Amino acid sequence: MATSPPSSHEPPHTVVVSISAQQAAKNAVLERNLASLGERNLDTANAIRAATPAILEWSTAADGAQVASYQSRALASRHQPRAEATTFADAIDFRDRAVVVVLGFGLGFHIHELCARLLRCGLVVVLEPDLGLLRAVLEEIDCSSSFSRANILIFDGTEPAGRYAERFAGSEGVLIQGLQFVDHPPSRTRVAPCSKEFTQHITDTVRAARVTAATGLARSAQTIRSILRNARHYVAGESLAPLAGIAKGHLGIVVSAGPSLRKNLHLLAQPGVRERCVIIATQTVLKPLLAEGIRPHFVAALDWHVISKRFYDGLRPADVADTTLVLDPQANPVIAASYPGPIRTIAAAHLDALLGPLARDMGRLPGGATVAHLCYQIARYLGCDPVATIGQDLGFTDGMYYARGTAIDEVWAPELNPFNTIENLEWTRIARHRTHLVKRRDVYGKTIYTDAQMQTYLQRFEYFFLQDERRGLRTIDATEGGVMKAGTIVQSLSETLAGYAFNALPAIPLATRVMDDSRLSAAAKRLRAVEADVRIIRTASQRTGDALAQFTAATATRDPHARLWKIIDTERAKVAARLDTLRLLDEFSQVGVLKRAKADRRIEQSRGITPEEKQRLQFERDLVNVRWIEESAEEYLGVLGDAITRLEKGDAGLSVGCEDDEAATAAKADGALGRALGEAGSAVEVRAAFIVPIDPWHGGLGTPRSLAETLAGRPVIQWTLERLGRSREAATIVLIVPEGYDIDALLDRKRIGLPIEIHRTTGSPFGPERAAIASARLWSDSSWRGGIAGLTCYDEVLAPSATLAAMKRFDVNAAILVGPDWPLVTVLGENGCDALVRRHRTRPELLRVVFNQSPPGLCGVLVERSLMQELARGGRHASIGWLLGYEPSRPQQDPISKDVCVQIDHTLRRSLVRGVFDTPRNMTRLRRAIEPALGEHGGSVADIQPEDAIQLLERQLFDTVPYYTPQQLIIELNTGRQGSGASSPHRMGSVQRSVMTEKRFAKIVEQVIESRDTVMTFAGAGDPLLHPDVARFVRMAKDAGVRGVHLRTELVASSDIIDAVVESGVDAISVELDADSAETYRRMHGVDQFKIAITNIERVFAARRVLAGSGGGAYALPWIVPRLQRRSESYEDIDSFFDRWQHILGTALIEGAPQFDDTHETPADPLASARAPSRSMYREMLRRMLILSDGTVPLSELDFRGDRIFGHVDRTPLLQLWRDLVARRKQVRRDEGEACETLRTRTP
Repeated sequence: MATSPPSSHEPPHTVVVSISAQQAAKNAVLERNLASLGERNLDTANAIRAATPAILEWSTAADGAQVASYQSRALASRHQPRAEATTFADAIDFRDRAVVVVLGFGLGFHIHELCARLLRCGLVVVLEPDLGLLRAVLEEIDCSSSFSRANILIFDGTEPAGRYAERFAGSEGVLIQGLQFVDHPPSRTRVAPCSKEFTQHITDTVRAARVTAATGLARSAQTIRSILRNARHYVAGESLAPLAGIAKGHLGIVVSAGPSLRKNLHLLAQPGVRERCVIIATQTVLKPLLAEGIRPHFVAALDWHVISKRFYDGLRPADVADTTLVLDPQANPVIAASYPGPIRTIAAAHLDALLGPLARDMGRLPGGATVAHLCYQIARYLGCDPVATIGQDLGFTDGMYYARGTAIDEVWAPELNPFNTIENLEWTRIARHRTHLVKRRDVYGKTIYTDAQMQTYLQRFEYFFLQDERRGLRTIDATEGGVMKAGTIVQSLSETLAGYAFNALPAIPLATRVMDDSRLSAAAKRLRAVEADVRIIRTASQRTGDALAQFTAATATRDPHARLWKIIDTERAKVAARLDTLRLLDEFSQVGVLKRAKADRRIEQSRGITPEEKQRLQFERDLVNVRWIEESAEEYLGVLGDAITRLEKGDAGLSVGCEDDEAATAAKADGALGRALGEAGSAVEVRAAFIVPIDPWHGGLGTPRSLAETLAGRPVIQWTLERLGRSREAATIVLIVPEGYDIDALLDRKRIGLPIEIHRTTGSPFGPERAAIASARLWSDSSWRGGIAGLTCYDEVLAPSATLAAMKRFDVNAAILVGPDWPLVTVLGENGCDALVRRHRTRPELLRVVFNQSPPGLCGVLVERSLMQELARGGRHASIGWLLGYEPSRPQQDPISKDVCVQIDHTLRRSLVRGVFDTPRNMTRLRRAIEPALGEHGGSVADIQPEDAIQLLERQLFDTVPYYTPQQLIIELNTGRQGSGASSPHRMGSVQRSVMTEKRFAKIVEQVIESRDTVMTFAGAGDPLLHPDVARFVRMAKDAGVRGVHLRTELVASSDIIDAVVESGVDAISVELDADSAETYRRMHGVDQFKIAITNIERVFAARRVLAGSGGGAYALPWIVPRLQRRSESYEDIDSFFDRWQHILGTALIEGAPQFDDTHETPADPLASARAPSRSMYREMLRRMLILSDGTVPLSELDFRGDRIFGHVDRTPLLQLWRDLVARRKQVRRDEGEACETLRTRTP
């Protein structure tokens, strides 16, 4: 058969070969590009490789570049794409922006230009959601040289939140130098659907990374100081390294302090659990675990703050004999000094570099932001798989931040009272982060709040979890609450134990506390050699700086340059021979490294300058650099010298914690960081004085008293001033005294160590608002803060207008406010007023108020003059309580965790006493506590140390027979009420008793007036507004001398009754609203009267007696306190309820359901517990009595049904009944323990 003539087309098989060659070329370009993106873009590179290329229409631009259109849209200029990219980059000021986030890759010309500008001095971040487009472009255009020369991250917008932290890991030092988002116009439409979420992820991640970087940079010197103070344990103690893999394949359980911990903590106490899984605890939960009989195998510590000591206070060697402390050397040295059990240390790169050939394997773990991260990594280092986490909520489960029993309970306990509850403190702690709160889904799919800080922690956890998941390891989220966590299996702890805790653990060796003397000696010798090198570098830096200074001087001539260059070269050679030591200095002062990087980038990105100008900038940079090295070397020598002394002689006689307090260290470090970032500050001279406003006739609670009353033979004011006179920080004492009052008749000035100035006022130094302040403090007299509207003990002595005038007159810019009847006020040491002044001096312009958490009367508060001027404007917002409190319009972190609060010894902070000589009860307590001690041990009141004063006062509080009738009486007037829903005392069944009679009430009143400080709360099973004589009873009590009256009511009553109660002189009305919506009100009260209650609140608000200010910001009586009982039925209303009433009145209060034991008859609410600490409830049991409407007195305050009646007010004098009741309660405490139901309060 004849064949056809050859075709003009190539044979089919030739075409296939040609296409394959073309695709191979494209693939080669693609692979070069993907390889150049590096490890941090590995997931994105794999996704691009797997994508189907988009169909692009390619052409050649006028400048010769390849350009393309996609879906009929040009991806770059069709004429001059390179020039367009240059213009794009020119719009960014790279001198102040080290990170550029670009929304859209397009054809990559603009990315090429950004990479060329930033190189390794910055970071380019790109969002491109179309992976097919990326593949098509990266097959065609070779970007590998640009990618490989720069730091670049590419995202497609589908990454989980945890991946962002993983991708940005290691870039923190760049992120702190500024970021800019930039739209790529041709990509805007394509990128828009995912740009908002991506931008939020980047913002969150960058914010977290910037915090981490700034903290690390600012605290680098402090961290290394801590590391070297832990050098004895590091050098001569035991490490974690011998335990690597020891628990391979066994279950590890990491225990943290989240609010869900109480759901499953008890399971760890079951027999055999400790023998079958490794329990690793954060330091926060160590004491709660031990209290439950659970001995963790390990507890971890990395916190630099000295406040961490509280987690170990009171531990005995026997308590932690088989619990090993795993110490990160950067932790505050006070931790190792306080821990009485075995200690193992993990690796610290700086110490290893410092020790050189003496370094050994200590066990190196990945870095984390929190101790919980460290615990997780310990579990993995031991070989545990799976690892389960409990108490790791990373969110505010059930409106709680903390699990009960943790250290915060002890911190908050002194603040608790009927107007400040654990529930309130927990929710306030959450709401203070309002600007950083985000909603997520918890493990059950319900909405949960978390905040930016915990988001950062979550991202770091997810980074670890996802990495381990890729390694085939399992992580179980057994928290049973809290946020969802990527890379985990959600499972209950009981299921986890049943599924994995079945094999016995191998023996885990315990570390010895004996130090290796030979290693200590060798390490000291090594550090002395490094010390010598540091001295050489310091001198070389100083000489080089002097030479460089001449280069930049205006009078420099050409002739000396050869000599100066010779000096520089000689000194540079000395430093070059000691680069390892120079790197130690760089780590010690990372701020210096930041300054260098910032200066280098500014020089590199300064366009259009002459070579001479560039050289001048380089000289200036180098001069700053060597001066910084010189300064760092001098500081490092001090740290090395201290470490050498500790290695050679031990810690005896040396400071265990930090030399400066944390705020001084932070101020110094932050100042250095500010200078590095080009921020300037100026010094402020502080002239401090004690200001003592004097009301000759009344104390801070409005109780009549005289300053001539004596304590240990002298007027109380004399003792107060003698103690103040010992100050080393204050210049003078200013007494603000009403005209005509002879204050000098009470004073012996010769005994007072500071000059005394008198500032006279017309009438009382205090304004009319003092009556409202006193009423707000009556139920919280032993709490430093926590009164109604958050008022503090400092507000009892705040007279802003008179104080401001005195400050101006005597040229005082820092006033320490103290009451004249505070004879135990602490002045010297870290617990006293002088410490407030020292703290203020570190940052006078920022720390405008400084305080500590001492009990009332034991320390003053410092207020700076410009702040006092603001307070002098008046109104409820002109108070210390408002400054420290939560206001929805200006949410702020709790000041007790900030520099404005000086940390004090825990024995003072946790005390429940009042050290003010202002009522007969308090005067008796102080006299009986102090005077016998002085007679026994000698000395004077001015010599008593605060710890001794607390011990003496608490002995009187807890161990003596009551001197007077109860300070707080809860009096039930009747048992009827409108509601019977979830919050009602009647929900378990009807309660009926005869009403309180006028005769019985009058008899009670006449027996309580002697102490002058008695307060009454009308409450109980019924609503007091349903008693026909409620207003008359209030007047009877007030007229007789009862100091304060408080009503708890549903406020569903006639307008006549409400008006009569307001006019009666009642001090506070608590409205049991329990809802922020009509629907929730029906669930809580069983009736539909929400609008009536709201209308009546408005009526009371309008009828109040305004003393100062106006509207919601006024000081007015009575106080209105809306309450919400936190239950599952009301939980969803907490947020809106709290912010609404806090904004309107400043008095919103969340309280818990009555704390009955969980029984069939009294089932517990399913929300996480917020029970007050037993110690604070017991303290209230020693000053509170419940009298039911029929005159009976139950043993327990919870017993509204009257099941266990102790006595009857008609049959026994009230004082004797009270003494018998206190004795019985003490007996119950001995027999059943402090936590028993009988000793619980209905409110704190």
